[in-house]
Amino acid sequence: MNPAAIVLGILGILLGLFVPIIGLILGVIGIVLSSKGSVGHRNTGFVLSVLAILVSVVSWIFGAIILMSLYGY
Repeated sequence: MNPAAIVLGILGILLGLFVPIIGLILGVIGIVLSSKGSVGHRNTGFVLSVLAILVSVVSWIFGAIILMSLYGY
């Protein structure tokens, strides 16, 4: 049993809100590690890692929109 993908997925979601690049990296690593886990942990780790990537991308886009509005674009 290797819960590393689950831990990386959770950390990726949390860190993806504030530092999107870290969340993206942790999400990708979590997906890679989830393919090597047991069946239950594989699905959970995969889902959490995909959510981490989505949260990171949305946070990145939201940050870009805020920056663009501050500079008048």
